[in-house]
Amino acid sequence: MGNLSIPLSSKPQGKKRALLIAIRHVHRKAGSSFDNLANLEFAHRDAEELRDRLIGMCHSVTSDRSISSVLAFHGYQANDIILMMDDKSYPEHLWPTHERIVRCLTFLAETKF
Repeated sequence: MGNLSIPLSSKPQGKKRALLIAIRHVHRKAGSSFDNLANLEFAHRDAEELRDRLIGMCHSVTSDRSISSVLAFHGYQANDIILMMDDKSYPEHLWPTHERIVRCLTFLAETKF
């Protein structure tokens, strides 16, 4: 497979959108290759913080200033980001399932804002 080279000076064309998916709980099936996975305790918090950074709402200085600066520079709009989480207090249409993820990706790709 060939290497993909993107010049540093290239700028994205069009509107920036993001789909963030936070899965804390892994549903295990006995005997599957995934039955030894641990739950991801901080997945929801991390996804919410990433969303906040993408829209430039990060007010704290992190130990990795370069990443914080790069993310804050992008300036996504809040309505251009969909956050899906496996959280019962979250709206059901934003619980991450294969069908819902595909639906959100299609929405982000086809919707004119």
